[in-house]
Amino acid sequence: MKVGVLCCLVVAVSAHKSYDGYKVLRTGTLDQDKADLLRDVQTDTHLDFWKEPAPGRSADIMTSSDEMESVMTWLSSNGITFHTMVEDVEMLIQEAKPAPKAAKSEGERYA
Repeated sequence: MKVGVLCCLVVAVSAHKSYDGYKVLRTGTLDQDKADLLRDVQTDTHLDFWKEPAPGRSADIMTSSDEMESVMTWLSSNGITFHTMVEDVEMLIQEAKPAPKAAKSEGERYA
């Protein structure tokens, strides 16, 4: 019994992936060539695109702190402008979580 509870607890704790150190970069407006280049990167890598690359639009790319420098260097070397749209993805996730529900009072109800 204790082993089953422990296993459930381990699974529950490990189910939440931490996005600590992750950022989202937003590109400048893409032309056809740059959109095609980013689409190739999207299919060939594990980068998480929040907004698909398309001509006349920007793209949003989530990256970990480990790959941030190489992604920024690659974007710059290919003439793709960008800025940081989300500085801390984990903080964004935590802020989006609903607040815990307050305990219901068994006392008087006020109208």
